[in-house]
Amino acid sequence: MLAAGPVFDAYVMVDWSAETRPKTGPDSIWWTCLERGPHGVVERATANPATRAEAEVQLADLLGDLAARGLTVLAGFDFN
Repeated sequence: MLAAGPVFDAYVMVDWSAETRPKTGPDSIWWTCLERGPHGVVERATANPATRAEAEVQLADLLGDLAARGLTVLAGFDFN
């Protein structure tokens, strides 16, 4: 039997608990990106953007970079 290797190269998780006004901290948008490296999975970036628009730009840039590098990504979104 062959041992299964890692399925994903990166993991992006987003908590989309945002209000309509700019806000950071509790009850706001948070996202994190973990990336598999030679020594296991490490945190690449975490952010708490103040607005939905800012989060969309950051996530589009992040996911675009991961895709451009040919990485397989598991992305999870928690919408309220």
